[in-house]
Amino acid sequence: MKQVRGFISFVVLICALLLLMTSCEYEGPDPVWNPNYDLGGKPEIDSLYPNDMAVAGISQIVINGRNFSADISKNTVYFGNAEVVIKKAEPEQLIVYRPNLAAEDFAVKVAVEGSVLHAEYSPYTVESIGGLLTQAKDVGLPNALAVDANGTLYLHVNKKDLYRVTELGDLELLIGNTKPRSVNDMKAGPDGYLYLARDRNFIYRVQLTGEEAGEEKEFEEFAAGAPGNIKSFDFTEDLNILAGGAKTGLIRIYPDGTSEALGVFEDLDIQSLRVYDQSVYVAALYGGDDPAVPDAGIWKTDIPGNGSGAGEQILVLDWAETGDFSETQFSDINFDINGTMYVATDGGPDRSLDPILMLTKDGEVDTFYKGGLLHGAAYDLVWGQDARLYYLIDIGDVTVYEIYRLGMAAGGAPQYGRQ
Repeated sequence: MKQVRGFISFVVLICALLLLMTSCEYEGPDPVWNPNYDLGGKPEIDSLYPNDMAVAGISQIVINGRNFSADISKNTVYFGNAEVVIKKAEPEQLIVYRPNLAAEDFAVKVAVEGSVLHAEYSPYTVESIGGLLTQAKDVGLPNALAVDANGTLYLHVNKKDLYRVTELGDLELLIGNTKPRSVNDMKAGPDGYLYLARDRNFIYRVQLTGEEAGEEKEFEEFAAGAPGNIKSFDFTEDLNILAGGAKTGLIRIYPDGTSEALGVFEDLDIQSLRVYDQSVYVAALYGGDDPAVPDAGIWKTDIPGNGSGAGEQILVLDWAETGDFSETQFSDINFDINGTMYVATDGGPDRSLDPILMLTKDGEVDTFYKGGLLHGAAYDLVWGQDARLYYLIDIGDVTVYEIYRLGMAAGGAPQYGRQ
């Protein structure tokens, strides 16, 4: 009987326990993953422009896709592990500056604030832009570069020496103890002559055809008695020279050496002059009293015909309206074949800017290369016979200057003096 009562008690206990267990709620931690969480619109990349590769000279890359943010600060773009600077952002397009490195197999990634997922596109190639060709060390202060019709690069230094610069960057002394010491501008001209301006009322020239390294060559004063001291000059299609300097106005020099004042740019201190597409452009300073004229800028006028004066003086760019570049000093201008202007600057008081400004035919001002690809104070922009641009860099050491050679997406505008 006791056994029966014990068994019944055991069964009752088990039933009570089962009832208690089934009636309790589980109170563990909340699940880590919320299945209803909004992941945000996933950014996607459809294509890049240029397609497949950003060649040298391409400073900006276009990323086409969707679900980007129109707020630049909410997008982050990487080429490999290198974050790039975004210039413009729209929901379906980002424009970025090229990365400060080159590779053949970049994975391009776009992350957008508010989206857990990121977009990826690969592979993409960024070609090297080129860079340092050579250092001009302990040879004197470089004054000017020039390239002749054969593609030979020349360098003049203030120790009164003229060098040929080889493709490998070697400096070969061409003419020692040249007549001019400091040279403001130098260009190859017709008949094998090299022309050099020294802020005098004439231009030096020397014929290089058939010379041997170190051979003495005779320098002559061409266009002596010009109406003003010449700092910069360029050749026109009919092989006249247009020149100017500090308040000289624009000067025309004919092939026989005679010259005349053309009555334009007379209130400007011309730092650099370049002929392009039937116009002559000057980068210049203004020291007058007219508040309507900017203190520094780029002006142009139509190229005058033989025996006629110049046209209207037109302001192309007020230097005060160039953003960060307004604190820089410019030294030289040049054009590519498509009409984009490149302006060499000193990079600002602390040389923190990439030193070459780019002005498109549409009037857009931008940094040519951004993000530390270039450095130092740039001056004397010279196009080679191919799509390569040479320029001098002052790195802040009076004994060392550098010559850079950049690959470009387009060749230079015509250099009419090269014959």
